Amino acid sequence: MYRERNGRLYIQAVFAGRFEKEALYISFCEGMIFMKLVLPVVLLVVTAIAAVPVFAEKKSGSFTEQDKIALRKVELARLDTNKDGIVTVSDLMNSIKFKFAAIDTNNDRIADRVEIENYIKRFRAEHEGVYGKSLDNQERKLRQRLAAADQNRDGTLIFNEYWQYFLARYRLFDRNKNGIIEENEYFTDVDQYPYAN
Repeated sequence: MYRERNGRLYIQAVFAGRFEKEALYISFCEGMIFMKLVLPVVLLVVTAIAAVPVFAEKKSGSFTEQDKIALRKVELARLDTNKDGIVTVSDLMNSIKFKFAAIDTNNDRIADRVEIENYIKRFRAEHEGVYGKSLDNQERKLRQRLAAADQNRDGTLIFNEYWQYFLARYRLFDRNKNGIIEENEYFTDVDQYPYAN
């Protein structure tokens, strides 16, 4: 994702083989500060912006296999929390924290029913152009996963319930147990495994 040319560091945005574009460049002097503070946010935004036009045209819900793979690549890039270009089990563990924080808006480490419903509404609003008609199916899967994480079935999620469920789920991705989530591992349908639902 990073490339040096003429003393400058280039950041590439590559999306499903459809385009390759140098999005930003910076000098090496500014590079370290940029990479630590700004780069993770910039890469997430570039990835998200790249995804929207490709999937917005698919509102009919007729995703091709290539579209599904492209979407999974975007999801995989989002999981790379330290933005080093490699998704590790550690990145997945960090993403669990970030995702729970997105649900638990009052930061009390308990996601109550209202927070969960608000999160699902935000999910729908943010992903309508991506999933089109299959958005209802994606919402159903999200609700099933959140319900499965609720171990005591009280309708709320404490952080530990969420953590245990998604950690078990995400560990399924690392099939060769090398600590790195490779593209082919991530693309395998994890919903077929225990803890997945």
